[in-house]
Amino acid sequence: MTYSVEVSPDYKVTIGVPLSRFRAHDNFRQVLPGTASADDMGLNTGTPGTDAPTLRSVDFGGGSSDEKSGFEVLLPHNYQSGGPIVVRAHAGMLTTISDGTATLDCELWRDIGDGTVGSDLCATAAQSINSLTLADIDFSITTTTLIAGDRIICRLSFAGSDTGNAGVMVSTITRVQLLIDY
Repeated sequence: MTYSVEVSPDYKVTIGVPLSRFRAHDNFRQVLPGTASADDMGLNTGTPGTDAPTLRSVDFGGGSSDEKSGFEVLLPHNYQSGGPIVVRAHAGMLTTISDGTATLDCELWRDIGDGTVGSDLCATAAQSINSLTLADIDFSITTTTLIAGDRIICRLSFAGSDTGNAGVMVSTITRVQLLIDY
């Protein structure tokens, strides 16, 4: 897997996770559909040369939404145990905000190495993305058990609820990064 790595002013390493690397949250062998369905986010690619890929929910206007997607990544070889890690998603609503809620949640687990994972290491609760102005949404990770080379598995979840159905309500993510300090 190839990820972009850069240095940022606030963190020593920023690992960009290409949206094309996201998979069905409950079956990593399965790529995401082009349109959100069942409980999977959709990977919308749009028109090449005009649009960039985005992760999207269903249109939940007048109803509710619950879609997920996941990815895995290895911590860099120079990561020092206990160094801060943040999962950052640039997210919001596409054309209409909900009259109820629209949130993004993050769960993150360390691969124990025996085919199982430890407990959820995300220390931040679900956050509102019910805005037409996309913003960086940060999720702090509890890093006490993490070491260089660890494989971490992350799942992002949209949830939304709307009663008025005043337009097309679609949650979206345009960028995901791991911000790592050590």
